Amino acid sequence: MTTRTDIKTSTYPIPAAALDDRLAFVGTSGSGVCESCKNTFMFKRARAPQRYCSRQCLGDAKRKLPRPTERTCQGCGVTFVNHPKKPAQRFCRRGCALKAINPPDHNAKVARASAVARGNTQRGRGQGKAYRKLNGRHEHRVVAESILGRPLRRGETVHHADEDRANNTPGNLVVLSSQSEHAELHFTGSKQSAEQVRKRVVATARTKAQRKQPND
Repeated sequence: MTTRTDIKTSTYPIPAAALDDRLAFVGTSGSGVCESCKNTFMFKRARAPQRYCSRQCLGDAKRKLPRPTERTCQGCGVTFVNHPKKPAQRFCRRGCALKAINPPDHNAKVARASAVARGNTQRGRGQGKAYRKLNGRHEHRVVAESILGRPLRRGETVHHADEDRANNTPGNLVVLSSQSEHAELHFTGSKQSAEQVRKRVVATARTKAQRKQPND
């Protein structure tokens, strides 16, 4: 039989009532009612009287969150228990919330609006935020290939000298060897002409070629 002398105590004195409670739970297992969720739970190991069934319930009690309650979903009418961190929850799941907030023809309206926007972009009637299309491809890349007389190689990028995506005239397009060069041109802080862009590209290519040559 376990006695008071068999339990290791700290240097601080323990009240007799608390020590008797600890003796009652040592070497035994039992059940209790969680003070947060009101669910019955079993003790996993010998310990002092346990008030909460999990760390989540302990944290909820420390944060003084309102206890979950049963309520009826405003979407499908099913009874559910709200999330502890969502006391104003009205729907049992996200699908019910979307059906209640959006009308039945919401998806059809979004599809029609996006189709009109894509069509305007391809016909050059958009807001100028996207590239024009020509037979399913970007028009500026098709024009650049016609200027070079060959398909664009992997990694090559077409730059608009005046930074106008709708201006796909041959004199405004410059083919760059990589996306890094394209980024450098856009982050210089000032617009450059097509001739300035070409000179800079040629100078960069010449510098790279000199670096690759072995030193004598």
